[in-house]
Amino acid sequence: MRRLFRSAALTVPFLLPVCAADAPAGQVLYTNKRQQPLPLSNVGDPATIAKARLFVTLDNGKTWTLAHELQIAEGTKDLPKFPFSTDRDGAFGIMPCITFRNGQSEVEPKPGQVPPYVLMVDSTAPAITQFDAMLVGRAAAKAVVRLTWSVNEANPEKESVAIEASSDGGARFVTVHLGGVDGAVELTVPVTAEARDLQLRLVATDRARNVTVSPSRTLNLAPMPEPEDPKDALAKAVATLPSIAEVRVDDRPLPTTEIAPPSQVNPTAPVAPKTAAAAGATTPAAPIVAVPPVAPARPEVIVDGKPYTPATAAKSTPVADQPAVVVADNSIDQAYYEALAASRSTNQPAMNPKTAPRPVSQPRPVVVEPQPQAPARLPIDGQRLPASLTPVIIDDEVKALTDARVLATTGHIDDACDLYERLRFGSLGKTALEEQVKLQIANERPRDALTAITSAPLEIVTDAVRIDFGMLLLAAGRADEVEAAVAGVAGASPEARQALLLIAKAYRELGKTTESKRALDWLAKGKDAVAAEARTLLGR
Repeated sequence: MRRLFRSAALTVPFLLPVCAADAPAGQVLYTNKRQQPLPLSNVGDPATIAKARLFVTLDNGKTWTLAHELQIAEGTKDLPKFPFSTDRDGAFGIMPCITFRNGQSEVEPKPGQVPPYVLMVDSTAPAITQFDAMLVGRAAAKAVVRLTWSVNEANPEKESVAIEASSDGGARFVTVHLGGVDGAVELTVPVTAEARDLQLRLVATDRARNVTVSPSRTLNLAPMPEPEDPKDALAKAVATLPSIAEVRVDDRPLPTTEIAPPSQVNPTAPVAPKTAAAAGATTPAAPIVAVPPVAPARPEVIVDGKPYTPATAAKSTPVADQPAVVVADNSIDQAYYEALAASRSTNQPAMNPKTAPRPVSQPRPVVVEPQPQAPARLPIDGQRLPASLTPVIIDDEVKALTDARVLATTGHIDDACDLYERLRFGSLGKTALEEQVKLQIANERPRDALTAITSAPLEIVTDAVRIDFGMLLLAAGRADEVEAAVAGVAGASPEARQALLLIAKAYRELGKTTESKRALDWLAKGKDAVAAEARTLLGR
């Protein structure tokens, strides 16, 4: 049937399968309104219509009833609108029949004829029967949550459920997951280090655009402390240590020994004990006794399989009338290192410990940790799926188109395309498709533009879109498809010459030089930009 039937702000696709299991066969149109006007669309000049009738069936075409008949005044410029009203939800088979002023009339439906369109009235919002959220873990910039939900809905979408999260007290919610009516999932949700709670909610939507939003589930997030400076942490740890007086062993204080201040005398000189004369006594002073210094312990050196014992140093003879003094030398150190050198297998000369250079510490090799490579960014172009063929009712098409344009200018390309695709089946479908294709081409997404064109209903593909289609195919190296893509351009339209230019270019790519030259010669005779390009291709 050439003429399609739609509701106000409701769009009907060119070809749509049945989506509701209990609905009659035919193209299914979903709406959440029980009362609304149903205008005709795509019927040509309204002035040629004399009468319009609306037939309705409630039993999938077994019986038909004439619901409305409208007489159209001469010279009218508006399409007829049938008043539609029902007191219940359900599937209503509808079929419009038009009588033209030239006497021609469409055939009325007969008993047993399946309705071409089914208006599915669904005013009941989805019922959320379960929505639970549990915090699994928390890091500095993310939180891991486990969610389970269940929704009852007779006409669900493929992704009827959207999980939204907010970490700013509910001021702004962001979608973090899309799913079906029943599900359980573990999600990683980005949060800020200062976030103290995380709010989660479920938004359920059906085909008729009824929406139910669950109450928010609030999960408490422990705030992440700021990293402490290592010096401050060490100072705090030392400050908490107990003093020596506070340390007790078997409930008794730890015994301590006072350390005398360092002496200013020669450490090698003999230590003279206090005498009575020094204390002020009259007794004679005792003789001074020399105390030799204690040699430091050294490691055992093996020479010829026996421990090495150094020779005893010669004792110095004290001078008369002077106290005995031990003069330190390096003879013992020298003997030790000579024995150590002799015990080695190499013939290295003995080293004097006081004149030998200090060993130079070798620098430790610097190990460079491999830096993690950033994941390769997936290409955006070509990832967009074809638009859904399920028509929906948009209450305000003009507002939706304005929103799509604002999203496009602010860089939200995918969100703008979503709105453009929802407008496809309404009165602004042609404009929406043209703007979507231009937007994707301008943002260097030719594959997505090809997907948008090939998935669109044929009735909204304008000549301008066909020209874009041909240019995209030619740029993609699919010259053999260009002629079929632009063949539908009307011969009297402004795009006709541009369509012929694309065909000439495609012929040239395919090696059909004769056909290409013939078309370019004809185009070169004009005075527009197409003629200038044709002359350039001919080398004139």
